[in-house]
Amino acid sequence: MNSIQNKDQSSSYNSAVNQRTICQAEIIDFTEDKDLILKIEKGTTDNNLDPIYVLGKNDPSFNIGEKLLVEILFSSDHNTLTKINFINKINESTTSHIGIFKKSRSGGIVYSIQKGSRKKWSINPKFENSAVDDDIVEIEDRPQGSFKGKNYHKIRNIIGNLNENKSLSLLAIKEHNIPYQFPNEVINEASKIKDFKKNQQNLKNLFFVTIDPTDARDHDDAVYAMKDTHKDNPNGYIIWVAIADVAQFVEIGSSIDIEARLRGNSTYFVDRVIPMLPENLSNNLCSLKENMERPCIAVKIRINSNGEKLEHNFFRGTMISKASLGYEEVQDAYEGKTSSKTEPLYKPVLEILFLAFEALLKSKSKRQPLALNLPEREIQLSKKGEVQSINFKKQLSANKLIEEFMVLANICAAETLSNKKVPAIYRIHEEPSLEKINALNETIRSIDLKLKKLNSVKTADLNRILTLASTTDHSSLINLSILRTMTQAYYSNKLSSHFGLNLQKYAHFTSPIRRYADLIIHRALIATHDWDTTLVSNEQTPDLKTLSQHISLTERRSMNAERDTTDRYLARFLKDKIGGEFYSLISGITRFGIFIQLEEIGADGLIPLSNLGSEYFKYDDNENSLTGKTSKTKIKVGMSARVSLLEADETSGGLRFKLLELNGQLFDKLVSHKKTKKKKYKLRRKKRRS
Repeated sequence: MNSIQNKDQSSSYNSAVNQRTICQAEIIDFTEDKDLILKIEKGTTDNNLDPIYVLGKNDPSFNIGEKLLVEILFSSDHNTLTKINFINKINESTTSHIGIFKKSRSGGIVYSIQKGSRKKWSINPKFENSAVDDDIVEIEDRPQGSFKGKNYHKIRNIIGNLNENKSLSLLAIKEHNIPYQFPNEVINEASKIKDFKKNQQNLKNLFFVTIDPTDARDHDDAVYAMKDTHKDNPNGYIIWVAIADVAQFVEIGSSIDIEARLRGNSTYFVDRVIPMLPENLSNNLCSLKENMERPCIAVKIRINSNGEKLEHNFFRGTMISKASLGYEEVQDAYEGKTSSKTEPLYKPVLEILFLAFEALLKSKSKRQPLALNLPEREIQLSKKGEVQSINFKKQLSANKLIEEFMVLANICAAETLSNKKVPAIYRIHEEPSLEKINALNETIRSIDLKLKKLNSVKTADLNRILTLASTTDHSSLINLSILRTMTQAYYSNKLSSHFGLNLQKYAHFTSPIRRYADLIIHRALIATHDWDTTLVSNEQTPDLKTLSQHISLTERRSMNAERDTTDRYLARFLKDKIGGEFYSLISGITRFGIFIQLEEIGADGLIPLSNLGSEYFKYDDNENSLTGKTSKTKIKVGMSARVSLLEADETSGGLRFKLLELNGQLFDKLVSHKKTKKKKYKLRRKKRRS
């Protein structure tokens, strides 16, 4: 995308935004120069002309009829479209045009990286673009000619090589069309920002600390707590949550703002981070670094001894983080193993943080948010990019403390903006559909968990199932099944509830360095409190509906890219373990195979039906099971399985296995034994008849 410099940058919140909007467009034709003629959705502009988008050199290929998400710019004095910026295609699949190059006698072949795909493309030797074996390439979607009935394609771009360090995330970046290089004007604009104005409220005397992963490069939240000494709140606490004031650095309509909106969020891969903001902001000026003055937006929250919120107030201030701490060292201090850094902090700071946290847990227990137990995988890489280890992250109280403080701060932001009827973007999570509830009922029934059938669902109902399953061998399966029952959370300008958290009002406020939704909330709070007269909240607000749809899309895009990269690293880790045996859980059954999850590292794989031997297995849709036609062996979700690894494809992240043992019994014997019994029985019947 070619970023735009806004000539009238900060005259007002609305005048800047009204010159730009994000909308949908459809490709209706091409010009003679092969640029796009677009049809913009109704109501965007009064201009009756069909606008033209001039193709950039890094743009993907386009076809007539495709729908795009674009940003359009208007002139400052009237509603005339002046420029279009391409954001991404809507509902497109870009994976079919990214592949791995292999040299052949008759030219090159590019193999698809899409999981489960056997697609490949022949490359004309004239258009190999100097590609070598294992190069990650992007090819033209249309053939560039044919020879002897075979279509040949052209390599447009060489992205990297599969054997290079950090190559696997490059696959996902290109596959999902994630912007990963900042335009020069964005970098230049960010480099010119040297300082910030000190906000009105002086919060430098409060003992804020940041608590993050040990390797965190940016710190966008800090916390502090104290005992509430007011007589009307015995044993209560005052909690402070301070968030980096990103809005001070990212002006509406600036090149940085446009690029951040395009990205929607940061993307976190195993081997790299694609940040939403340039490094000078994300890792420097916006980061709440230890012992450095930083502007912030902070919320002061009073809770009682049961963790119930009594009141809250927002402030725009200047703060200093007194210490930058890691989760592990805070956890150690909580367990009595203080270090030279945490020893002087424990009594005055950390102990009270944990006391306030324990009070919040009482309120959380009463509220009953969904209590899934799904440990997160942690992949450790060497400097050469090789997988050193794969472990599950420990569930630390220090992590949970920060999670609860952030949830509380997000609730405060949502309540403030909704109560004052200020246009905002909310985080929405709808309750599961009846179809998914029925599927969960079938899973529960298939493992003989003694529970009444669910007709409607509340989080307390699901938590009861999770508690009952926690003492059985089916705990992992039930956690996974309930997760699959959930709908995808999204952003919306319409206020609605958050099912998973069991909250009526919720917004994202605590991570403006890495989420554009949070930056929108910050700007709305600034306008609401009149902290900046150039930010005015009235009816002429940004198109929050379209913006919500866009950042929901970019969030899903990042999640898919992150998951695909993790799968590829897992496959790379297992690549030299072909033939190895693993214990697993059957997590899903389909007409074409059995999905399993390895116990040790949590990797997901497939046992194709073709790998179950000569026995024919019939799929039962109602029971979600497979039954052997001859042996009557039944395979159900939740069964344990010992498997052998047949294939680990690091280009797609696909893992293929053979079933060796089912619920502790050898699978071959289980099937063949029953066949033998049946044959002998038939022979005996024939003898009696004779």
